Amino acid sequence: MSGTTKIDFCPYCGNKSEKILIHVQSYDDVGYYTDGLEKGCECVYRNHDFLASCKLCSRVLIYNTHPPRSGEPEDFLLSKRVFPKDSLIDYLPPELSSMYEEALKVEQHSPSLFTVQIRKMIEAICYERGVSKGNLYERLKEMTKRNLLPGALSEATDLLRKVGNIGAHEVNGGIHPMEVDSIKSLFTAIAEHIYIVPSKIGDFKNNYQQYREWARNADEQKNQI
Repeated sequence: MSGTTKIDFCPYCGNKSEKILIHVQSYDDVGYYTDGLEKGCECVYRNHDFLASCKLCSRVLIYNTHPPRSGEPEDFLLSKRVFPKDSLIDYLPPELSSMYEEALKVEQHSPSLFTVQIRKMIEAICYERGVSKGNLYERLKEMTKRNLLPGALSEATDLLRKVGNIGAHEVNGGIHPMEVDSIKSLFTAIAEHIYIVPSKIGDFKNNYQQYREWARNADEQKNQI
């Protein structure tokens, strides 16, 4: 295991750096067959988590492969980070996803730059939703008028607009590092309403009939035992 490394982004220190494999944790996991006579039935398989440390900040990260592989140290090179992981990036449109990646890179180094990038993303959301006229304050008002933002989230976006201005112009002392988590949480709440919830509803509706088929087949298999 010693000497197995890979280059990956570290969300702790914000650097793309060497990750050193320190342990492979193997365990039995539970899943479900998706095809064949046993589709929908429970199955147990061997899974493997790869624990690694960042060479720059020494924080621990967890990686995994999907589908599971043999758990050899070399599989670490094919694995993807599962902790810590910001799932928001998977639901954003490509342009916003790229902008969010840039925000994460400066999150730990520059609260002001992070906040300015979040403000830019609010502008991009307005544009992506077809609201492009006027300044950001006017765009957010129009988003609310069109029911694209409920009242509470309208207030949240306006707060991000204001702190984004502070980050850009460094007035009132600039952005304190302790503000970053709150700013990120507010933006996540907005993105969840606009992108994540509709996406999850769509996924469930698209897979509903397949879920019913799996459930019926699993019951049939149980009755045959």
